[in-house]
Amino acid sequence: MSEADNPEFFAEIFPRSPPQYSTFGNHTRTPLDHVRPAARLLNSFEVLEEDDSVDSEALLQLLVYAGVKFAACTFASPLIVANVLQQVQYKPSDEYIKKYTIDNLKSTIFNNEKEPELENDRYSSDDSDSPLTDFTEVDISNLEKPKIETPMAIKSLAADSSGYLKRTSFDHSDPTTPPFQIEPLEGSSLSAVQQIIKHQSEGFMSLFKGAFTGWMSDMTFMMLQPSVEGLINDLLELRDEDIPLIFLEHWGGQLATSVASHSLTGFLLSPLELARTRLITQTSNPYHKKYKSTVHCLSSVISEEGGFMNMYFGRHFSANLAHYFFTPLFKECAPLIIERGLSLSNEDNPLMFGVCEFLLGVLELTVMVPVDTVRRRLYCQVVKDGIMSRDGSTRNFETVVERSTVPYRGMLDCMYRMVVEEGGTRSKRKTRGGKKKEKRYTWKLGPLFKGFRARLFALVVLQGLKTFTDIDLNEI
Repeated sequence: MSEADNPEFFAEIFPRSPPQYSTFGNHTRTPLDHVRPAARLLNSFEVLEEDDSVDSEALLQLLVYAGVKFAACTFASPLIVANVLQQVQYKPSDEYIKKYTIDNLKSTIFNNEKEPELENDRYSSDDSDSPLTDFTEVDISNLEKPKIETPMAIKSLAADSSGYLKRTSFDHSDPTTPPFQIEPLEGSSLSAVQQIIKHQSEGFMSLFKGAFTGWMSDMTFMMLQPSVEGLINDLLELRDEDIPLIFLEHWGGQLATSVASHSLTGFLLSPLELARTRLITQTSNPYHKKYKSTVHCLSSVISEEGGFMNMYFGRHFSANLAHYFFTPLFKECAPLIIERGLSLSNEDNPLMFGVCEFLLGVLELTVMVPVDTVRRRLYCQVVKDGIMSRDGSTRNFETVVERSTVPYRGMLDCMYRMVVEEGGTRSKRKTRGGKKKEKRYTWKLGPLFKGFRARLFALVVLQGLKTFTDIDLNEI
């Protein structure tokens, strides 16, 4: 093995915390070029005790990075808000509505064995005293039960626990539809952004809901993750290397600790993502808005929904665990697969290298988009003692889009019900203007991949910039 192939060779040339290396201006690939700029900024703080002159420079770099990160989060916020609302929105298919709607239930009651008496003109259509003039006056106590099974979703549509009327159909023109609820988001993310802006309770500023919480989560993750990884390496007596995995001869241990640190840090900070999702999806109507800020949202969840244990280990636990485990696993394994497994180099064959990165990115989206969709839905589920909480002493969590009235029991149950209840042909529902447009066919698994096309387009743009211009926006 040559000197350059020895991992110790790079450790000696590129020390752990070299302040002299800049994140800009040098396009020659070295092992440190694979390290994220944020990590290099944090490493520079480790030498503060030895060289006080680095203090102001490192702090300035960190502030600049934080500012750029905040600008990026703000710029991407409208599309993120639209995507999250599309993921949370409940849109049952025509087949599901036809089988389980309340109207079908009513017709089943009157089309049973009691129907022949009605056909014998027992009541005249001109008789004003006929009990059929008003459905509410019909005594149905003696009627046989319908011969179909009605799911919990339909049983809970007629009235809530207090007896107030609730929606009796899935049409947006239903008079019981809350006025703060937006019309179904049928099109692309850009059309969803337009609908949000035009809605009377939302507007332009609602496109930036949760942006600060997302920025705070990203910055906290960036500050905390290296420390968690160092702690894990110390416990396992492994060398805390900043050299990328592709330059290490034995990379298994470093891969495990890196994935573990990312997963643990993400899981610890997951309440911020829960708060961000609820801030995005809640209505902006001041009379129905529940959460005032991130802190108020987290404190409400702790006090009303079972404390810290339910905030971390509630029904969203498995979806959280899958998201925070597979996301770093894909990121860390992609360079190993391309450079070690396929023996491709970005310097020798940049086009093929970019194609392989793109294909692995598509694979990551295929796996992670359904997990993220389920995670968002479970975040928006206010569950207490197995039922949807309707505590009269506090405001209910009202969302700007329609949600399922039946709580999901977990990650797999959510996936199954999304496929069964929302996959298939779906007609665009009537709006308050009375318009009803053409039918749209949705792939059975389509509800699990909401936002996939927008993310795929973003992946194409980012990969093209990285391949042809040497600009990697994923580092921001």
